Amino acid sequence: MAENSGYSIKIRRRRRKNTAKKKENKKLNKGLLFLFAIVASAGIISKYAVDNSEAVYHIISAKPVTHKTEPLTYLHGVTIDGIDIGGLTYEQAENLLSLSLDTKTEGNAVTIKSTDGSKQYTYSYDDFGISYNVERALKNAMEVCTVEEEYLSDLRALENGGIDFSVYSYSIPKITSFVRAIANDNTASPKNATCTGTVGNFDIQPEQIGYSVDFDKLLKQTLSTIDSRTFNSVINFDITTIQPTVTTADFAYVENRLSSFASPYTGGDENRIQNLRNGCAKINGTIVYPDEVFSTNDAFNPCTEANGWANAPTIVGGKLEDSIGGGMCQVSSALYDAVLYAELEVVERYNHSLKVGYSPYAFDATLAGDYLDLKFRNNTGYPIYLESYLTDSNVVVNIYGYNRFPSTRTIKFENKFIEDIPHGDYEIVYDPELPEGTEEIKVSQLLGKKYELYKYVYENGVLTETIKVNTSTYKPRDGEKHIGTGTAQTAGEPNTEENYDEDDD
Repeated sequence: MAENSGYSIKIRRRRRKNTAKKKENKKLNKGLLFLFAIVASAGIISKYAVDNSEAVYHIISAKPVTHKTEPLTYLHGVTIDGIDIGGLTYEQAENLLSLSLDTKTEGNAVTIKSTDGSKQYTYSYDDFGISYNVERALKNAMEVCTVEEEYLSDLRALENGGIDFSVYSYSIPKITSFVRAIANDNTASPKNATCTGTVGNFDIQPEQIGYSVDFDKLLKQTLSTIDSRTFNSVINFDITTIQPTVTTADFAYVENRLSSFASPYTGGDENRIQNLRNGCAKINGTIVYPDEVFSTNDAFNPCTEANGWANAPTIVGGKLEDSIGGGMCQVSSALYDAVLYAELEVVERYNHSLKVGYSPYAFDATLAGDYLDLKFRNNTGYPIYLESYLTDSNVVVNIYGYNRFPSTRTIKFENKFIEDIPHGDYEIVYDPELPEGTEEIKVSQLLGKKYELYKYVYENGVLTETIKVNTSTYKPRDGEKHIGTGTAQTAGEPNTEENYDEDDD
């Protein structure tokens, strides 16, 4: 009990002592608040802090007090162009680099030269945008020390052994532009020998060799040289020659006739004759080079009056109609037959929907827009020359070039009938121009036909090969019958129009 009572007394005394001290501090605080208000307005109180019962005031004069601080130094592991600046200040690092680095940009940076010595190009440091910037490198290196959040990858690099900043830079777009100019200066497409004129009077223009430079390889070499600062060096590049595919010697066979075909025509419609002449002119003089594919549509189109074509009769669906270019298919059919006898490769060919008068079954070749075409490939290995012209009675197509077959070899073509395709009933048309009760066949009926074309190859007169060339199917035609519904007063003159059973295209 005595010990406990004594403990209680001590506590009470300590509390009274603390209470008295708090009252004393409170009076002191009140006295100082007025002084604080005065000096605070002058900006001379820098900090006010209260720690439990004890107030602490730091009052400074209006004149700032300078504190001496240590200058920033570079982190260890930081180098500039391989030179260690860790632990150095900015000024110290700058002095070290000025003594250690070679930052000259005078004279020629590099020379680019062809291996045959025919071409040489020299470039200065400025041409390639080469420069040195010590200040920038020092600044970037210092920022690693001060702005950690923005340089986390650099700091990780330091943890893994170090990070190097370069004072050196160059312009990749400038270098690329100069190398591209070199490549263009040493690049030219080869040109084949060409032939103009007519048979017996050809003018052959000689071929021209092409050349080129491997742009990607030269650019890689140049960038590597500049990046490694191997200045005043020579970079060599190769100029590769490209041979033309057709030479003057290839035209040695251009006057050797491979085939000739004549397709007869009769006089009559002047517009159709104009179209025959126009079609021959568009083929005549064409050189088809080895492996080149000739397109008749490309030669004839556009099918317009401005391109020489005229309105001429064409049978469409068994009826006579005028259309631009009517008759051009006789030229394409004559060309097809000449191609067959020259034994060129037929790439694309279509027969007419109805038989045409100027060509036997399976020997014709129709054209339409840009979707039905006659195409063939020159598979002789040498240029071929097309000659086409119109006589008073024939469309003529001649093909000249290299005959790759022996003289003992001959060929023959034959079309074989396969089957008839039945037609339907007449289409009935009630015609007020005809007297009532009369009938007139306006379009006759035709059976459809299916034929196959074969080529027979002979060696010394002996059949050695039979080849099916094409299958041609010609549509049947139902015909058209008119029945008169008119009176004697309304009926017109009898229709004397010819019944067409052939496509006149």
